[in-house]
Amino acid sequence: MAKSKKGNNKDDHPIDKATQEKQWLEELKNSEAVQKYLAGFNPDSVDSFLKDYLFRKSIWHSGATYLTGNIENEQIQWVNTAFEHLEIIQQKKLFDAQCLWRAEKIKFAGVEICEDFKVWENDVLNCPFIEPVNEEDIDLYALYLRQNNADAEVEPYGEWQEYDEIKEAYNTSNANRNFPEWYDFHNGRTGNGTLMLLPDIRGEKEEFYCDLHFDHQHEQNKDRDREWEEKREKRPWLHGYEDDTLK
Repeated sequence: MAKSKKGNNKDDHPIDKATQEKQWLEELKNSEAVQKYLAGFNPDSVDSFLKDYLFRKSIWHSGATYLTGNIENEQIQWVNTAFEHLEIIQQKKLFDAQCLWRAEKIKFAGVEICEDFKVWENDVLNCPFIEPVNEEDIDLYALYLRQNNADAEVEPYGEWQEYDEIKEAYNTSNANRNFPEWYDFHNGRTGNGTLMLLPDIRGEKEEFYCDLHFDHQHEQNKDRDREWEEKREKRPWLHGYEDDTLK
């Protein structure tokens, strides 16, 4: 059986916008129900209405996938927001765990450096070493949201495990950021504010070894930097946009 040549089928080619609108207009004109409906309106308005209708239908038709996606996102927006608030509940648990870990009060499988808590911040609902959200968590968080000064919108902190900045905000009034309201409320109800007083043993160890590393790197690079400085061209650049130079 001979194969048909590609493109012979009219369905192989998309209909251009003008042709499509012309077809839709013919469908409207040939529809008794539509004509009966339009007859109930001022004839002078019908033509402009049809033009608007065809213009909008063309947009809906060409952007169907995009518009459908927007509708679906709006329909599940409350679900996404709920998950964001569940993440906030878990961020506090993760931060408390970080305080204990930094003070060497506890160990967690797979956590070797402070930066590992930043990794779990981005996937906090799947963090294996903190308890899943339970009813008590929900009740406490709901109580927090019902405060007069609480904002039901997700708090715009962005980085919930920034230990140094958050601890500085807790201890001083001159920090670069505010202490998270949810953390403050949670501490007041659970007494977990005492965790903010624990020493940062692991953080200080990491800082000590990082300093050793950078000092070592600096010593290794001294000869290279000295050689580069000796060979570096020290004469100034010649710029064509400087009036005095051009003169």
